[in-house]
Amino acid sequence: MPELPHAYQVLVLGIASIASCFCFGIIGLACGIAALVYYRKAMRYYLADPYGYRELSINNLRYGRTLALVGLLLSGLYTLFLILYYFFMIHGVSDEMIR
Repeated sequence: MPELPHAYQVLVLGIASIASCFCFGIIGLACGIAALVYYRKAMRYYLADPYGYRELSINNLRYGRTLALVGLLLSGLYTLFLILYYFFMIHGVSDEMIR
C-alpha cells in the first residue's frame, strides 16, 4: 500500500511547531497553521480511499495534527504573553493599578 500524501509533512511541521513555540510565537504559529493545511489536504486523499493507504501514515497524520494543535495553543499563549508584557513595559504599571 502507498503512503498517504503529506502525512510526514504534517508530523514534521507539528513537531516543529512545538519545538519553536517559544521563538516569539510567530514561528510556532506558522508551522502549526501549515501543518493543519497539509492535514486537510491529506484527509481529502484519505477520505477518497480509506483502505488504500498504510496505517502508519494515517497514524502519523493524526499525531501530527495533535502536535500542531498543541503547538498552536502554546504559540498563541506565548504570543499573548509577549503582547501583554510589552504593553505593560511601555505604559508602565502605576501605583494605582497595583492597589
